[in-house]
Amino acid sequence: MKCSCEIELKALYIQKNKYTLCPKCGLLSKISSLSMEEERKRYDLHQWDGNYVIYMQKVYSEIKPWVQGYCLDFGCGKYHTLANLLNEDGIPCAYYDLHYYPNQEVEIYDTILLIEVFEHLKEPYDVLKSLISKLTASGRIIIKTKPYDGQNLDHWWYLRDETHMNFILKQTFSHWELNLKMIYQKGDIFVLKRI
Repeated sequence: MKCSCEIELKALYIQKNKYTLCPKCGLLSKISSLSMEEERKRYDLHQWDGNYVIYMQKVYSEIKPWVQGYCLDFGCGKYHTLANLLNEDGIPCAYYDLHYYPNQEVEIYDTILLIEVFEHLKEPYDVLKSLISKLTASGRIIIKTKPYDGQNLDHWWYLRDETHMNFILKQTFSHWELNLKMIYQKGDIFVLKRI
């Protein structure tokens, strides 16, 4: 089996789960996955309370300098809190979620947000490729996901979530041929610009 960057994947076991690892781009992918129904049940347990709103306000302040034009909150969850915050701030933002808001109109966006979504995608390369076609010529994709650089994977909590499927190094996106250029990266924030 090969990665999207055309390199043969290596198999390995971490925390009793089977993964594949690309030696070139560093994409670490869990082999097993939950069914759509099981995923939905897990997401239905998420708490969307005042603390979650405060957390999303913090996220918004982190990404705001990179947000431009008409936005899409991709994988927004049940309550599309981030889209609400942008709209309240005068930044138009639509929202989409596979489980809660699956009927997305075909539109073109200046910014697409994947906030704590990438790690849940079963085919992240294909999803990003599809999202690029929904971006304006110099549009941006902003991703918030925890890279595993320097992590002891046997003890990394991020792998324990059953809905988390894919994990990256800080440089993973630079190896993918997707007509995207990294224009900012700090911690778990990645800003990619269409080229």
